[in-house]
Amino acid sequence: MLLAFAGASSPLGVTEIARRVGLSKAVVHRLLQTLVSTEFVSYSAATRRYTIGPAALSLGQRASAQSELRTVGLPIIARLADDSGESTTLSARVGHRRVYIGQVESSQPIRITIVPGQQVSLAVGSSSMCILAHLTERDVDIVLSRPIPPATERTAVDPALIRRRLAQVREQGFAVTEGERVPESIGIAAPIFDAFDEVAGALSIACLASRTDERRLAELIPLVTQAAADISRDLRQLQAGRPHLG
Repeated sequence: MLLAFAGASSPLGVTEIARRVGLSKAVVHRLLQTLVSTEFVSYSAATRRYTIGPAALSLGQRASAQSELRTVGLPIIARLADDSGESTTLSARVGHRRVYIGQVESSQPIRITIVPGQQVSLAVGSSSMCILAHLTERDVDIVLSRPIPPATERTAVDPALIRRRLAQVREQGFAVTEGERVPESIGIAAPIFDAFDEVAGALSIACLASRTDERRLAELIPLVTQAAADISRDLRQLQAGRPHLG
């Protein structure tokens, strides 16, 4: 139904939409009522015609933002993988979850890998902590009101503990977790911000705990925060001057 509006140069009536999608007018009218109620489509009583609504525009903007994040982020996480010798990942926020949109694997024979396209709770993992820490209190409440299935025996599931960790992430600008999503791994992540100063995602280094001591962490953390700052800078430049649709 939404694709029926693609390429339309003017608002569409029920008859035209029915012709474009190959459905009866009765079915189209019923579906349109749902789309109007969710603001994916807007209706003008004066013309009795329909146009794309603000929810669809916001969704399109979010998809475009993810593509832009991947475009500017992949070269930088590739550089980060070279500089660190470890696997690097790029995640985008999708509602109250995040999705992996990029990965550069370490050249070491034993390494951490992820599944591109995999969605992860915003309550689990270093990248999730970095995103959740910079959302509104309402968003945090929503995420932490849901059950947190433990990925490993070290997964933090206590909302009070997670809230304290979020405050620490906001203060220091990065997150470090050990074995909370992938056993025997350490994740070091930093948030990425867009042109509207909203958190767009996060990047991380994923390395084996057995070869990551305090000295190694001290070497890796500045690399991660600098790479995240570089992606934020490039993303803001790419989006400069664009209206914010929310």
